[in-house]
Amino acid sequence: MDLFFNIFFPIILVLFTAISIKYLIVILTHYKVYDIPNKRSNHYYPTPKGAGLLLTLYICISIGLYAMQEKIYIPKLEKIIILMLALSFFSFLDDVFSISFLKKLLFQIFVVFFGIYFLNQEINLYCSSTYSSLVWHINYDLYKIIVKIIISFLWLWFLNLFNFMDGIDGITASQVITFSIGVICLAMFKQIDENFLHVGVILFAIFLGFLYFNKSPARIFLGDSGSITMGFFIASIIIITFLEDRNFISLVILVSYYIADTTITLCKRIYNKQNIFSAHSNHFYQIKIRDGFSHESVLRKIVLINSLLIILSLNYFNYPFFSIILSILMIIYLLKWLGKTDKKFNANK
Repeated sequence: MDLFFNIFFPIILVLFTAISIKYLIVILTHYKVYDIPNKRSNHYYPTPKGAGLLLTLYICISIGLYAMQEKIYIPKLEKIIILMLALSFFSFLDDVFSISFLKKLLFQIFVVFFGIYFLNQEINLYCSSTYSSLVWHINYDLYKIIVKIIISFLWLWFLNLFNFMDGIDGITASQVITFSIGVICLAMFKQIDENFLHVGVILFAIFLGFLYFNKSPARIFLGDSGSITMGFFIASIIIITFLEDRNFISLVILVSYYIADTTITLCKRIYNKQNIFSAHSNHFYQIKIRDGFSHESVLRKIVLINSLLIILSLNYFNYPFFSIILSILMIIYLLKWLGKTDKKFNANK
């Protein structure tokens, strides 16, 4: 049984995901569930969207199967995946019917609220173990409230930044795959909870099967039902690891490009007094695409840096300062390359 779940099931999952995505493209095309290009888009033709709902369902079912076989035991994870399904289904409705921003935000806050509620015991344990080490003495109940507010804000920010970044072929699928590889390695070396090893394998297999159809030129998109949900789930892994007082910084390193691109772009828009709630195409990777570089060439550079970040993530446990500094330098290099415009329009770059 160990051989099946460690080797054969992931292989089956890759093939099953790829086959089902192929048929999903036909279904979404028939019902005209398209991403329609506009002046901000990095695409030219209507493309089916909404694969995220199917992928989320596969993730939840797979985690459930591993949990039933006692391959995964992470307290509260079963409730997190229920919230994932709810968030993915709601976001799929947005993919189809275009729900207003305010309604989407309210539902996201609702999901994050229940996430905090489900992790209440873990948050209390974290607060009780760290309260005595605070530099500034504050009321204990106030401290718990502050911790919950910070986690809620970061959770909400994370699920949206994944949505903001899902703008070119294969970018979020590649980010999830490199994150999964990092999680697998960190779990194997016991730098994070070993239970996350199988979670990483599940994510890797499912998104590898999806990437075949999402790579340039993409035949299907995740949609909000996938990008928002994956942001929520990856944030959940980081938050649970943080509350367990494990090596969560290594996980943050794995997604540091996404964090940096979105956060810096938001700060620039605030500085320029632009409406931060309106849609835009000012992300660094979008600047490079508009400069004439192909989706594939931009993605190759991002994947290269993310691959190097996996190595630094693994080294953080033994060389924290070295790993953080090098990670920052790599992200700066990537952002400078993406943000540099040379006015050479060549789609084959």
